[in-house]
Amino acid sequence: MSTVGPDSVIERVLSEYSLGADSWHEDLLESDTDRLLLALLLDQRGDQYLGETSTSDEPTYFVTEVPVAVDGVGQQSLDWGFPADTVTVWGFDGPVLVSFQQTGTNREIPLTASEAPFSLSPPGGLNASKLWYRKMTESDADTTLKVLALK
Repeated sequence: MSTVGPDSVIERVLSEYSLGADSWHEDLLESDTDRLLLALLLDQRGDQYLGETSTSDEPTYFVTEVPVAVDGVGQQSLDWGFPADTVTVWGFDGPVLVSFQQTGTNREIPLTASEAPFSLSPPGGLNASKLWYRKMTESDADTTLKVLALK
């Protein structure tokens, strides 16, 4: 097995990301380090490999088909199973706390009915696969909410 050239171990790894060299000329001109770094960044970000095609033409999204009850101050959660770039929460007529992290300080976002719909879509995507929610206080009226998560 060669350590340089289009049949090297590095080129085999990079070929999984469609970043491999097809010839000796390409291998000598392109930086292995730069291409390995790009492959690492693609992998960490969860993006499809450059040459990978989607197995479905269907969009990736999650939506609550019926409103979800918000009836206590105990943390409840919704899990949609993929890293969403954008999440929208609506349908609540009372104060709620939502978060996209289970633990940590300054994670809960207080929302009132006048702030509905609430949508979060930062540059580069939110990358959230779960929403935690609860009432702000026990004395607040029970409410419901709906969630739309988009890849």
